Amino acid sequence: RPRADASTSAPAAPLPVVILPGLGNAATDYAPLAAALRLRGAPAVAIAPVTRPDWLRNAAGLVRPEYWTGRLTPLPTTAWYMDRIDSAVADALEAAAAAGGVGGQGNNKVALVAHSAGGWLARTWLLERGGASSTASLATLGSPHAPPPPGSGLPDQTRGILAWVEANCPGAFHADIAYTTVAARYLRGAPLLGGRDGGGSGAAPVTLAARLAGAGYAAVCGRADVWGDAITPVQSAHLAGARQVTLDGVFHGPLGATPDPEGVGGAAVSKEGAAPRFWYGSASVIDLWAPEALGLAPLGGRLLAASRGGGK
Repeated sequence: RPRADASTSAPAAPLPVVILPGLGNAATDYAPLAAALRLRGAPAVAIAPVTRPDWLRNAAGLVRPEYWTGRLTPLPTTAWYMDRIDSAVADALEAAAAAGGVGGQGNNKVALVAHSAGGWLARTWLLERGGASSTASLATLGSPHAPPPPGSGLPDQTRGILAWVEANCPGAFHADIAYTTVAARYLRGAPLLGGRDGGGSGAAPVTLAARLAGAGYAAVCGRADVWGDAITPVQSAHLAGARQVTLDGVFHGPLGATPDPEGVGGAAVSKEGAAPRFWYGSASVIDLWAPEALGLAPLGGRLLAASRGGGK
């Protein structure tokens, strides 16, 4: 069951949704999520037009002295991604207007759904591109929001960008935007050597997967022996002042997740009968965060209403 700390409210009515891909992902990876959000009542859904090779554009930061001193700022290095957000927002508003879904409570605003690095890139866009004026809500899925803790001696993997974001727009920075941060307890990490912290002689053996996840967690938050979604530790995925949702058993991203056909009462089965691995955007998981974060109807409720003649 998810744990949520409510501090911001969802939009009063469904808004056009813009999905922001995470590092290394392409827009095509989020097509099933977009379809699921439309099925739940989103008047339009657009995905920022990002391809996998696009991420190589971030290498432009290598020529800047700030990269090597760990004081890199988001712009101009990530300006290409800001352009993609601008494009997707325009597409979502245009599509919703054509369908009659903009205006009234929507007030020509969108709801952002940002995966992984898309979360802090969204926060940059809200501040640096004036995106806050056209945004009603921001939901981040497994986003690493915080730089390594001060004094940890760990290098900021964004070479200073995360520190800049946290310093210039900390937490749920924009008061008129409903922030939701979604994290997951999929895998507890472990140090590369030795057992888990506090583990006794009767503790279960530590797996290679736990050690690899722990190495990644430690690079983000300074600790290996914490819970996370196999990429982002829980404590790094939440923002102060946001509505915080922590899910159990949910994997970080769409790559490597089990295909999850939409439906009610059905169960996805992975290869060789292994337990399915769902991510934040899987149909089996969306209803745990999207109804409150985006004001969308849970799929089960929509199908029940339709069966009684009360919905479409």
